Amino acid sequence: MAPLSASTAANSASDDDLRANAAMDMRKRKRMVSNRESARRSRMRKQKRLDDLAAEAGQLVEENRRVMDSLREAEEGCARMGYENLVLRAQMDKLGQRRKSLEDIIEVLRGGLCSFGSIGSGGGATSMDPDEWYVNLVLIPVNIIRNILVVIQICS
Repeated sequence: MAPLSASTAANSASDDDLRANAAMDMRKRKRMVSNRESARRSRMRKQKRLDDLAAEAGQLVEENRRVMDSLREAEEGCARMGYENLVLRAQMDKLGQRRKSLEDIIEVLRGGLCSFGSIGSGGGATSMDPDEWYVNLVLIPVNIIRNILVVIQICS
């Protein structure tokens, strides 16, 4: 019976080795499966991050295009306003010159009243009396010019 016992002991040791190897193989397989799953999740996270970055890049490109369009419109508007400003300044200068001319005319007409006494007193070539001369030749044109000056001042 001793040989059987040795054989049984050998079988028993061999069974323990097999079980230990099987347990080790099982742990190895579990670890491989776990590692593969972890690698798959890592690849998925990496792909999602890449997709998110690509979407963000697309949004930034679109936002950049909108900003550049807005900037271009602002620059064009600025150029238009600059041109309009030049035109308005030229018009203002021209109206200022007209105003000055009209003020000079008013001054000349007012100065003509100083020599008023010679008209209608028999020595002049006109048959208007001084009141008619004053109304027709001074007040009406002066009022017209004054109205023109008011319009110019409103416009400038």
